[in-house]
Amino acid sequence: MTDTLDYEVVSDVVPDDDAPDRCIVCGNPTPPYGGRGARPKYCEDHKRNRKGASGDRKPNPKIASGMADLYRMIALGVSILDSDDGMVIADGADRLGEAWAELASKDAKVKRALERMLTGSGWAGVIGAHAMVGFPIAVKHGLVPGMGSNG
Repeated sequence: MTDTLDYEVVSDVVPDDDAPDRCIVCGNPTPPYGGRGARPKYCEDHKRNRKGASGDRKPNPKIASGMADLYRMIALGVSILDSDDGMVIADGADRLGEAWAELASKDAKVKRALERMLTGSGWAGVIGAHAMVGFPIAVKHGLVPGMGSNG
């Protein structure tokens, strides 16, 4: 028995690092590999249509209700100055909240920002609630310049 082989293995396929990767669905070229993370598996057409892609997400009901609540709080503050304007904002609160949720379902940056804003600080709700109580009192006693009576 010998330690050498009597034949040489010759490969017909030479790997080419510059060759584009192919989509596992259709075989079209995938986006260029940036050198970080996993290599792309899908072409641009199939990347967008994959399950879980941002275009397929449904609006988040927590964002919709949180934004609607925020608009209702704004409506309370505005109604101190002008009750008609406050009512317009309050009436549109649900539609406005749903519009933000729809945008958040399509844009991950918007979603992260809204989630941080709505859940990031319990202090914002406490301060807002106290302002809604304190501001009308301050206006009544003339503590807000240009508003209310002086005495």
